[in-house]
Amino acid sequence: MRQALSKAVNRPALVDRVLGGQGIPAGQFLPDGFFGVSPNVKAEAFDPAGAKQLLAAAGYPDGFALTLDGPNDRYIEDAKTLQAVAQMWSRVGIETKVETFPYAGYASRAARQEFSVFMGGWGSGTGEVTAALQALIATADAKKGLGTSNWGRYSNPVFDRAFEHAIAVIDDGVRERELQHAVEIAVADAGYVTLHYEVSTWALRKGLTYPGRADQYLLATAVRPSP
Repeated sequence: MRQALSKAVNRPALVDRVLGGQGIPAGQFLPDGFFGVSPNVKAEAFDPAGAKQLLAAAGYPDGFALTLDGPNDRYIEDAKTLQAVAQMWSRVGIETKVETFPYAGYASRAARQEFSVFMGGWGSGTGEVTAALQALIATADAKKGLGTSNWGRYSNPVFDRAFEHAIAVIDDGVRERELQHAVEIAVADAGYVTLHYEVSTWALRKGLTYPGRADQYLLATAVRPSP
């Protein structure tokens, strides 16, 4: 069923029509260039017919209904993204209603597992994929510090074993390959339905320049005169 939800999403259309081209269709948790990103994973192709076949195989040939929850003040065009995804899912037989909230209240409710299907976002302050996998995909385990933002309580023992092995490796080359393998397991199982990577835009007056940052911070100390 999770795979059907993923196949029903037209990611290029989301980027073009909702984000005005300021995005990249996402197939995994971080874009190319970050440590641990798998070169073997691409954004899921839009396949509504395939989505319907998977729904039938899962026991829902006539579809079902759900509510898609998310924030309306956190991410770029977040509420519009939710509405677009709801329309795509509805077209394959998943009748989808959208409810949005200010992030402050939404996050606390999501953390209490009050939502069945919901939208979130993630960034990387370390330049690699470990934090995303540890927080979002790993089985929730407070003692180990795993699954701290796994609000859907997704759990896959195969992924857990691969990930915990990867983060115990010291050699960077081996560790990266192990992390890529863990990413591939999570994506194949559709632990999360990835949508897009935001493309951040900074506008400055003539004569000034600013190096865009992956963490989206705007630091006044980094603004420089144009060469």
